[in-house]
Amino acid sequence: MSTSTLTETPAGLRPRRRLLRGLPWLVVRQHRTALACILGLTVLGALWIVYQRHELVQLL
Repeated sequence: MSTSTLTETPAGLRPRRRLLRGLPWLVVRQHRTALACILGLTVLGALWIVYQRHELVQLL
């Protein structure tokens, strides 16, 4: 067996491909705080809707 046949890496050891590359990665990196705030506000909004529904069900 020559060394040229040993250059391939086994399937389990292949490096993982990053999900975002190039410009999308840069945009996410630069706006990480804003995106986290938007996600937090979305979760708070969803919780507020659930709370209002709970209050409305108790009234009926």
